[in-house]
Amino acid sequence: MWVSDRGDVLGRCRSPSTRKIMVAPIRSIFESLRTWGLLMAVACAGSFQASALDAKKRISQFNHTSWTAKDGIPGPVRAIAQTPDGFLWLGTQAGLYQFDGQHFVSWEPMPGKAGLSRGAVTTLFVSRDGSLWIGYSPNAISRLKDGELRTFTPQEGFHRGGVLSIAEDQRGSIWAGGESGFSRFAGGKWSRVEADMGYPAPGARQILVDRQGTLWAATDGMNFGLGKDSIRVNTILKLPANRTRFEPTGQPVGYVAQLAESPDGQVWMAEGSGPAPTVRPVEGHSGPNIERAVRKLPLCILFDGQAGLASRQRLTGSMAFASIRRTIVTRA
Repeated sequence: MWVSDRGDVLGRCRSPSTRKIMVAPIRSIFESLRTWGLLMAVACAGSFQASALDAKKRISQFNHTSWTAKDGIPGPVRAIAQTPDGFLWLGTQAGLYQFDGQHFVSWEPMPGKAGLSRGAVTTLFVSRDGSLWIGYSPNAISRLKDGELRTFTPQEGFHRGGVLSIAEDQRGSIWAGGESGFSRFAGGKWSRVEADMGYPAPGARQILVDRQGTLWAATDGMNFGLGKDSIRVNTILKLPANRTRFEPTGQPVGYVAQLAESPDGQVWMAEGSGPAPTVRPVEGHSGPNIERAVRKLPLCILFDGQAGLASRQRLTGSMAFASIRRTIVTRA
């Protein structure tokens, strides 16, 4: 398992008997290098083909390796992804870096080829065809495939503003959202997702495609009038597979830090603002014990194979864990 403190430290935790890795960002490996802390690293990542760490082992039974600025780690690390060829990619304030297990190398194009867009790399996503999609803080997204980089800007139909989240639907279309824009890549070109698709909001802070092919989007920048306060003014909209218009969920939300799908197919959200920041299903309500456990601004969530839920919280870096089935909460 790989972890980043979103600063100048990259760490790896693995079982001596496996070479497969799990990749993800986390707050500070040195602040809380604990079993559950490492588990939560996965919650902020994407989807990776990897084997899980043995939950029965103590943290001291794993091999730990860390790299700092002295070793060339290009911090702060904002995103981590792994392509099918096994390389680890790091999105940083300084650009895109590749890690081969020993060395960090700044990605550079072949002579005469296009380079990266200016600005910090804020998110990374690997699509099913092996392409690495690179989202930037200002006005651009790039696709790196077979060593060739192509960058799309508003001139090519992409939205203005940064990229916070990227997803791929069952048809292979790529969706990219940010605070002030939402775009789709299909048929070799980008188009903006707007009111003609039933999506009136300016942006999409978080997006997710579930196993049924439904696209979920946490809106940004528009008051839908669903909440009773001035914070939960946004909502979650969904686009079922083979549909052309988004449908409402009726849920008022504030700042949504992450959308995640549970083993039973239910979509949950980590809502980091509002009168009572919480982790809850998009279409439904979580138990009161779970809500009490995540009052400290949840940033990300993770489900294990037994429908257990874990949430990492802001400020103290504390962890809260709950069982969806039995609504049992413990604290780390």
